[in-house]
Amino acid sequence: MQRADVVRSLFDDGWNRGDFSPTAAWLGDYRVHVGGRTMELDVPATDALLARWRIGFPDLRFEVHRMVDSGDEIAVHLSLTGTHLGEWNGRPATGNRVSVPHAMFFRFDGDRLTDIWEVVDTGAMDAQLGA
Repeated sequence: MQRADVVRSLFDDGWNRGDFSPTAAWLGDYRVHVGGRTMELDVPATDALLARWRIGFPDLRFEVHRMVDSGDEIAVHLSLTGTHLGEWNGRPATGNRVSVPHAMFFRFDGDRLTDIWEVVDTGAMDAQLGA
């Protein structure tokens, strides 16, 4: 599997279908940098993160709009959509539908994902949730 295929599978198979097994060999311990904090993740922690998102947004979906592959790093422009039907980040369900732009940057070292930087429009998310 090529690195771009791994990134595509993380969204299509992992986040959208709940199955990270196609990319598990690429996901040892890796770091996600978002909102000024860093999370250390592995496959079980990624599954747990997805489960928390699915409580708040049972129909959660990522759509990849474009990817730029520069070898060890891949940039992705995508959007997250879903309906806020359960508690998420301490917020009770609103029933609101969200569509939030994202940019993510993936770094690989050989055949392992090491880092993801996520840039998300939290203002758009908050506004769509009525905050």
